[in-house]
Amino acid sequence: MRLSAIVEFFPRSMLAASSLVEERYMMKTELHFKKSLLVSAVAFATFALAGCANTAPQGKYIDGVHHVSGKGKKSDITLEVKVEQGNITQVKTLSHKETESLYLNAERLLPEIVSRNGHEGIDAISGATYSSNGILKAINDLPRVDGSKPEYQTVGARSQTGDDDFKLKWSIQPRLGLVKGDYYFEEARFRQGHMGSMLVVVDSNNLQDVILAEFNESGRPNYYTRLYQNVPKRMSEYNFSMGKKKGTAWVQSALTMEKLMMEKDQLTFELNPHYDPKLGNQLSEPNRLKYQGIDIVAGASNSIQQSMIPLTAKIHSRIQAGASDALFYQQAEKLLDDKGRWTGVTALFPKSIQRAKLLIIV
Repeated sequence: MRLSAIVEFFPRSMLAASSLVEERYMMKTELHFKKSLLVSAVAFATFALAGCANTAPQGKYIDGVHHVSGKGKKSDITLEVKVEQGNITQVKTLSHKETESLYLNAERLLPEIVSRNGHEGIDAISGATYSSNGILKAINDLPRVDGSKPEYQTVGARSQTGDDDFKLKWSIQPRLGLVKGDYYFEEARFRQGHMGSMLVVVDSNNLQDVILAEFNESGRPNYYTRLYQNVPKRMSEYNFSMGKKKGTAWVQSALTMEKLMMEKDQLTFELNPHYDPKLGNQLSEPNRLKYQGIDIVAGASNSIQQSMIPLTAKIHSRIQAGASDALFYQQAEKLLDDKGRWTGVTALFPKSIQRAKLLIIV
């Protein structure tokens, strides 16, 4: 029976006292309830915190630097993998004996492995399926926090229109306006019979000022792809074919080095005393390069180091010996349509110039 119902049977004189009793009772009950609620909340929070401590994610892999290997097409592929707080933060190749060009293609998986924190869901690179699976198999062998070791499932090549999309961007448009100066040219065969050629133009009034540098390479006469036999790579479809396999075009390395030479007026480069040819496929290792201070995009390191730089060194020696007996002259203009819009064609217009030297017009 409620307290308010009991009060109805008492005389009016006792109503005030009864009300006081009810009020005190309610206050005491409310205080007890609040204390109970507070204790329960604290207990719940403590339990929740304890639960979080026991179930907090510890990451996927065991922290540390791990060396793991997987079988490629011709050899075992050994990787060094750095793990921090359970996540892969760095992957680099320690050793392999795969075909260089194919492995460079497969190495494009390494950044993807880091971003995905593992190999799951990653397909092989088309054209380098075996090397790709060797890399992914090695990652599968990383020690896991939960002690598990899933069985590796070989994967096929990804679709060319899938996640393997890439963008190639470069320009071989001639410099607009007039370019003139002392002209130097060297060419020589290198590595298996490829022909490298180097054109350099310097300011006639300042022979140390490199105003134009242009490298080209023609495939050897017996190149395994007949389409590229004796074909200059600079303006050929070879760049796109290579780009699909390696994610970069041959000409991009040439353009990068040409820009460096012109910006720094530099045609010679010091040998790297710590050069290690065994690091040739490890793109993040500076000692994979034979020369100091050069910048090479993957895919043309042999062309640059075995042909371009030796050729510019010969030209540099000729420049030091005195002015050239040939003059280079080039006038480039964009062709416009009737509405003044560029047609996409840049034309080279020759103009006569008086000088007691041979006139070279490109």
